[in-house]
Amino acid sequence: MVAFLILLSWHVWVLVNGHPEEVQPETTASEVKPGWKIVDIQLKSHTVRYLWGVSAMQLMGRQDTLVIDPGEEVLSDFILVPLRKKAQYRRFKEEKMDENPYTVLDMHAFDITPWGDDAFRVTPRVPLKPGEYVIHCLKSERVGERGDYEVYPISVK
Repeated sequence: MVAFLILLSWHVWVLVNGHPEEVQPETTASEVKPGWKIVDIQLKSHTVRYLWGVSAMQLMGRQDTLVIDPGEEVLSDFILVPLRKKAQYRRFKEEKMDENPYTVLDMHAFDITPWGDDAFRVTPRVPLKPGEYVIHCLKSERVGERGDYEVYPISVK
């Protein structure tokens, strides 16, 4: 059995009653869905990315505050991606992270203030819709042979 250890240079917390609760990162799972087969030629296979579990472990309200320590990255490299909720998993709409609908964590969509020395308080200007989301850094390295992503899942009640 091979274990992978990934040390990310950034961290994400949700402020619950003014106290930070760390959001644990998860790695996406991937499945290749075969396309049509015509005369022994496979057409348009595509990869489906998802996270196991019906909802994220970390819950937040529609306008709660996130705290993000971007490490060596820039805060505007981080995005908030909505997921599609299925019976036993949460699925990304598209295979590549930057092809999914997302919101950049910048001053246009969020109120951003410093928190401590290196972190930022990030509060959505418009309440988020209830559902499942992930926070992802666009500059992060892909993981494994299928190019999975390391993400921070949150669930908005």
